[in-house]
Amino acid sequence: MFRKFGLLAAFCFLVVMAGNAQASDLSQPSTVSLDAAIAAEDSGDTGEVKKKRKERPYEAYLNSKLDKPTPKGPEPKYKPWNKVITKEHKKQDGLLTIYTKQEEMLLTLSKDQLDKPYLALLTLSQGIGADFVYGGLPVDDIMFDFHRSEDHIQMRRLSTNFRAGDNEPLERAMALTFSNSILESFPIKAEKDDVVVIDVRDYFLSDAAGMSIWLGAALNQPVRPDAKKNFIESLKNYPTNTEIDTRLTYSPGRVEQLNLPSVPDARNIQIGIAWSIRQLPEEPMMPRIADDRVGYFTTTFKDFTKEKQETFFTHYANRWRLEKKDPAAALSEPVQPIVFYIDRTVPDEYVPFMIAGVEFWNRAFEAAGFKNAIVGKRAPTPEEDPEYDPADARYNTIRWNTSDQVSYGAIGPSRVDPRTGEIIDADILFEHNIVHNFGKAYRRYAGPQAALMQVDPNLKQLWMTPEERQKEEAFRSLPYFQNRPYQLCSMNDCMELGGQFMRVALLGSGMVDPADGVPQEYIGEALTFVAAHEVGHTLGFRHNFKSSGSTPYDKLNDKATIEQIGMTGSVMDYPTPNVARDSSKQGYYYTPGVGTYDEWAAKWGYMPVDGDTPEEQQKNLEAIAAECTQKSYLYGTDEDTYPMGALDPRSNINDLSDNPMMWAAERMAICDDLLQNGKLEERVVVEGGDYVPLRAAVQTLLIQKYVCANVATKNIGGALTERAHKGGGKLPFDPIAATDQRAALNFVVGNALQADDWALSPELLNKMQDDKMWSWENNLFQPGRRFDFPLTMWVEALQTGVLFNLMNPFRQARVVEAQYQSDDAFKLSELYGTLTKSIWTDRAAPQGRTATWDRNLQRTYTDMLIQQVVEPSPLTPQDAVALSRLNLTRIRGAAQSTLARPGLDDATNAHMMETIARIDRALDANRQTNF
Repeated sequence: MFRKFGLLAAFCFLVVMAGNAQASDLSQPSTVSLDAAIAAEDSGDTGEVKKKRKERPYEAYLNSKLDKPTPKGPEPKYKPWNKVITKEHKKQDGLLTIYTKQEEMLLTLSKDQLDKPYLALLTLSQGIGADFVYGGLPVDDIMFDFHRSEDHIQMRRLSTNFRAGDNEPLERAMALTFSNSILESFPIKAEKDDVVVIDVRDYFLSDAAGMSIWLGAALNQPVRPDAKKNFIESLKNYPTNTEIDTRLTYSPGRVEQLNLPSVPDARNIQIGIAWSIRQLPEEPMMPRIADDRVGYFTTTFKDFTKEKQETFFTHYANRWRLEKKDPAAALSEPVQPIVFYIDRTVPDEYVPFMIAGVEFWNRAFEAAGFKNAIVGKRAPTPEEDPEYDPADARYNTIRWNTSDQVSYGAIGPSRVDPRTGEIIDADILFEHNIVHNFGKAYRRYAGPQAALMQVDPNLKQLWMTPEERQKEEAFRSLPYFQNRPYQLCSMNDCMELGGQFMRVALLGSGMVDPADGVPQEYIGEALTFVAAHEVGHTLGFRHNFKSSGSTPYDKLNDKATIEQIGMTGSVMDYPTPNVARDSSKQGYYYTPGVGTYDEWAAKWGYMPVDGDTPEEQQKNLEAIAAECTQKSYLYGTDEDTYPMGALDPRSNINDLSDNPMMWAAERMAICDDLLQNGKLEERVVVEGGDYVPLRAAVQTLLIQKYVCANVATKNIGGALTERAHKGGGKLPFDPIAATDQRAALNFVVGNALQADDWALSPELLNKMQDDKMWSWENNLFQPGRRFDFPLTMWVEALQTGVLFNLMNPFRQARVVEAQYQSDDAFKLSELYGTLTKSIWTDRAAPQGRTATWDRNLQRTYTDMLIQQVVEPSPLTPQDAVALSRLNLTRIRGAAQSTLARPGLDDATNAHMMETIARIDRALDANRQTNF
């Protein structure tokens, strides 16, 4: 500001002086030097500056202040092409043309590649072997396009949830309502002949997949990406797909709280994210509209052109594109068979079982008119086929992995064209632990609660801690499973439970020697079944937990019958291995082939059908779907089995046959034989070995008995359910007969709620040694760790689980509803009366060695009644609340009568007095929660 003021003053001074000079002598030049003007302009200038300015004439100085630079031509919009893509760049042709150089990954896009949909399949290519962060898991499926916006190329995620067909007004309405998501906006670096260049390296090395959210949930703490440690592991380009495999590093926020033996340095957790970018089929497959009577995974969206239907939702069945070579032939090979490559990660000795499991399904496809529709083969070596790569989305694979923590056992996800439901890629993963379960391994449980939650997920409401729940639910935050919750597969829990029981039964019967382990032929049956199950998922089939009801109980060990119809109606079931009580009559342990339902479902989904539209084909498939009520085609899936609201006792896991009650009674008897015959030790423990296998074997048998009790419990308040449509000959609901419900309750009371049901000999108990070898899985200093076998704790947990399922509000509500439908219905008062009589009236004064168990059961039952009186669930029927109050009064009377007896020991007296006090507080409370 002062410089400007000085310049103005100097200018005025010169003007005045010039005027005076002109007035006195116009012929004389001005004698005012530039030095004076500069001094007036800025008295603070250095001598050097003044000197330079003295040397400049006044005119030149003035021109320097007034002249403007010569205008230049317009700057180029982008750098020259050869300055962006240089000779140092390595070109990779394929679906997307990519140029790479250190720290750069340039992508060229032609005009015809813009606004064209692509499918990106994101997969966890490297995990950490723990907390469900396992290599091979699907992460997300993204349909996207590249769109030009001025000087940028946008990578846009396209919505697949809302459609309007060819209806242009509705398309415009949707555009007004819904938007796409811009994943990234890349500045254009160069352009030539309608081809642009963008640098995508930073995007693929960012947290674009959102793994920080999922990994943070899995580890139960926040994590942040560490971008400077990220790198491209591999880049491979093929004509129809581009494969980009990245390695990303994340740093946990509270590393001191982590226990991750599988990660060398938990401060730096590296995972892999593979992007398989695929070209969608040019000719979309004809979709097949899903039917609720046949169990297929679905592609679901809202179609706003369906205003004449009950709902805008449309469901397409997920299935492969199978076309006959000879359309006129009843049985024809496909134009392109479904091929699964058994990867080189699979141990050689298990390859034949994998191939057999894949080709199980050929019999089912024959019902649909296809011969040799599916093929299993060993993956080639690099010498045999340099092009083969399991990461290449053109190959369907079965791969093997190892993990520090046992999780899924095996899993078979598939990826689909979101436009039609066409399955275009599938990769199956096996955990090596699943084989170990059949060999010599036993699961080490933190306690009975952990063991029972594995076989009965409903018990997680009772015992699971918030941290455990967080970890378990973490994998559901993966976008792939968020959008497909029904595609989760917990095969490991079933196979681990079944495998360990099968081994104990084989050892206990003397069929195998403890030193040798289970022979390969038995393991082979199990692995073939698991492979077939997971392949079934990749073919589009959902679980079918009702299918065991298709096989007659008296035919379970008839090999000829089982070869024809299957051990279960579907390999998509979670059955227990078939173990005969009489080993001389033993049939197959696992199904030797697909079942009747599998053939029927494959026929509905894959048989070529006349019709130019999905709606026309749907009409032509109605006759097949209408057969769903036949016994051979029973179907019940996850939602029919797991939730508390599931009510069909035939839809079960870990059971067999069309008579689950008979099967449960036989399995209970097998367990009791093994526990009580005094031979378990010699059959299970190797001479000179420790007793740890004996402890594990007993736990396995106790859990099996609990499973049998649960199978019976589902009859109480249950109903046979059908997915029948009008005119199908059956109703959707058929309540279980009251006589059958009473029989089931008596079975549970007699086999799970009596002290003798769980009794073990002291001699056996004193040999049930715990593992004393420390490892990160076996913390010998864990608070509460018991080295003796806590049988009392186990019995309490087992009986609590049984009672919890009997008393849950859903079951009570169904019993109440059934009372309206029949004069001879099983009544809620019968449930309460039977339990009160068995638990309290018949053993008011517990005696003997099992007295503690009886008192614990009485406390548990009393606590559940108090809970229903004082703080009932919103779902609890009012009749249940009233009956709880009535039965608490009866229990109080029984306790009072017991106290009046002479000669009671202190423990009994204390128990009765405590019971009376607790009931009094509950009955007098308006709303008291602490007892």
